[in-house]
Amino acid sequence: MALRSDMDEDGEAATGGPDDVVAQGIRWWNTEKPELDTQGKAILGRIIALQDRVTRRYNAALAPFGLRYTEYAVLATLRAHGRHIPMSPTELRETMLFTSGGLSNLLRRLAERGLIARTAAAHDGRGVTVSLTDQGAALADMTMPVQVEADQDLIAGLDEGERHMLESLLTKLIRSKPTGEGF
Repeated sequence: MALRSDMDEDGEAATGGPDDVVAQGIRWWNTEKPELDTQGKAILGRIIALQDRVTRRYNAALAPFGLRYTEYAVLATLRAHGRHIPMSPTELRETMLFTSGGLSNLLRRLAERGLIARTAAAHDGRGVTVSLTDQGAALADMTMPVQVEADQDLIAGLDEGERHMLESLLTKLIRSKPTGEGF
């Protein structure tokens, strides 16, 4: 039997309010394709919607520093990895989940602004490593608390137990192995 996600016994959205566009979409799906189980769409649609909300909040918090979240993410990743410990672009990409083309352009822009340095890798003259400049480290140190404050703002609606539960559930979902091809 197919499940009809996000619907109560009267066919109304069981979760969300006027800002929950996912609930509206699920209602449409359930009306037009009632045989489909939309629970996955309800969960993952909210994750996608949350990703957009998080990115907008981060960008707003970082704008006074002349940064977008992706630029900040490079600086903060390098800073958290260790102030004087370089990383390869591959390590950065894997850590930050960026595409290689997107990361290459981002690294070029950050280097042009004097926030990072790209140098030949010691173990392989063909490769490069990326490290923070003093200016980049100072900017990372200034902006990391701002981003943490944005994090706290975004999770303010959850109590401590809900935060731990959500963290645990999201970790479990990330670690699960999809059964479909291409994963």
